[in-house]
Amino acid sequence: LDYRIVVAANDTDISRKAIDYALQLYQRLSGNNNSLEIVYAIGLNPTAESDTFFGGLDRVNNLDIVKSAHEEYARLEHLLSDVKELVVTPYLSRQS
Repeated sequence: LDYRIVVAANDTDISRKAIDYALQLYQRLSGNNNSLEIVYAIGLNPTAESDTFFGGLDRVNNLDIVKSAHEEYARLEHLLSDVKELVVTPYLSRQS
């Protein structure tokens, strides 16, 4: 059997534990076509269609969210640098 392990992660203790568990599980699996994917996703606020005050606030908040996400993503990449050959490159998924 071939297995695909997908872990949703961010830069929290529980996510790091989930990544560690997934790595241990992956290393115990037999087979050549197994994969381990670490997914990092963020949620952005929907912005108003018009240039209202609140629409502007949503856009500014989204910029802050994206900036924080890039910093958090970099920390996750550093955490995974030792196992880079095992893990499918983490990706940033943005959905607005």
